[in-house]
Amino acid sequence: MQGRFQPLRLPRLPFQKNKLADEKIRLSIVAQRRQQSQTLRVAARLGWGSPVHSLAFTMYTIEIRTYRLKPEASSQFELAMKRALPMVRASMNVVAFGRTDHEGESYFLIRAFSSEADLKLKQETFYSSLAWRNGPREPLVECIDTYVNTIVQMSEQSVNELRSQDGKGLNAS
Repeated sequence: MQGRFQPLRLPRLPFQKNKLADEKIRLSIVAQRRQQSQTLRVAARLGWGSPVHSLAFTMYTIEIRTYRLKPEASSQFELAMKRALPMVRASMNVVAFGRTDHEGESYFLIRAFSSEADLKLKQETFYSSLAWRNGPREPLVECIDTYVNTIVQMSEQSVNELRSQDGKGLNAS
């Protein structure tokens, strides 16, 4: 998955007369860069992003969709989502799905895209497909009272932290 790259911004260092302090700061920056570089290589090997050969962060366009369900529709929605989620995961990068903690009849779906154009293309392709329209679409739509989309930019590290918290949702593959 391709993402936009943001250069690593290091704070400007004040002039230090103490060479030992300068060396400690330099070694600290070098250690941070090594760790970031190693993290990016591991992420690339695991398929979490494209290989990166510079000190940059991959940024993703994140869609957080919150569903408010009709009264007493939770069980039907969960059954329909168990059927739909594997299709969604096969077409898009699903970061997390689950029930919200603060409202009983609300759920969330978080997806990552390489850009807003990628989001539009993948969603248009998916939601216009016959497999979706003739499959789990109707049972899901029947349960939903309203939904809200929120689009934000997020680093690859933040996306992976969200993904690791996806323990309370329907994690069908």
